[in-house]
Parts: sequence; C-alpha cells; structure tokens
Amino acid sequence: MKKVIAAFGALAGFVVLLVALAAVLVFTSPREHTVTGSVLVDAAPADVFARATDLDRREDWAPMLVKLRKTDDKHWTEETEWGDKMSFEVVAHDPPKFHKVRIVNADELGFGGAWSWRVEAHGKKTRVSITEDGYVDNLLFRVLSKYVFGHESNIKLTLEAFATHMGEKNPSVTFANP
Repeated sequence: MKKVIAAFGALAGFVVLLVALAAVLVFTSPREHTVTGSVLVDAAPADVFARATDLDRREDWAPMLVKLRKTDDKHWTEETEWGDKMSFEVVAHDPPKFHKVRIVNADELGFGGAWSWRVEAHGKKTRVSITEDGYVDNLLFRVLSKYVFGHESNIKLTLEAFATHMGEKNPSVTFANP
C-alpha cells in the first residue's frame, strides 16, 4: 500500500510540475514579437525587388501558398496549406528598397502583424531581409509559436524559397533577433 501511495504522490507532483511549467511558458511568452531574417541573392536589387513584390508570380515560389486571389495591386488574399485565408494590404511601397504588407483579417485568424521587405546591394549580391512585427492572441499558439515552431520559421521558409526561385543553390538565411 505504501508503494501505491508513493507512486500516486510522485505522479501528483509530476502533474503539478507540468502545470507550473506550462504557466511559466504562457506568462513569459509575450503577445508581440519581432524577428528579422536575411539572405543573399545573386541578382540586381531592382530585379530582386520586382520579383519579390510581383503578386502575379508569387504562387511560383511562395511556400505553403495554395492560392492567391488578387483584388488589386495593393490587396489580395492567400490560402495556405493549413486552410487559413489571409487577406493582405500594402502599407508602404518604396521601390527598389522597401515594401511592407500587413494582415487585414487578423481578427479572424488569432494572429497578425506586418512583414517588411528590405532590399539592398551587398557587394556583388543583394541582401533581402524580412522583418516580421507580429502577434499571437491564443495563449497555446503563442507558446507553440515561440518554443516549438519558432517565430522565425515562416521567414526562413519564405527567404529560402525566394532565394531558390532567384537561382541560389543553397541559400543561407541569417537572423538578427530570433
């Protein structure tokens, strides 16, 4: 009987420890996050910028994108492999160096924010950077986004796919603030 009580006590202690750990993760995961990733591409900045902002060719390279429906040159909706339908709008456009878009229907998704694309000459190559200023409302998804998937995961996938589309064989994405 003492072994059963000891086992039950150990199990109860383990459960309490898990709950405490979960609480710490939830309450130390801020709603907002910022992360910047960059990759080098062997092409002129103007060509890189034109390709990165060309909605008509985005389906050719964008990862997880199943369908893009363009409303006009500044508004569109993307359907992802996960079934999300994200509506975007261009909030800043300064060719050939800066392009910023934001999610319009964030209230429906439980997450949102903006992606800023920066394009700049870097020696004989062009550095392409994406900064995500995002947020996640749902506490569980906030923890998963930070500790399991990583806030940088979509930027990494996007920059790798874009660089490959631009002809890079083994693109290497670096992060300023993962």
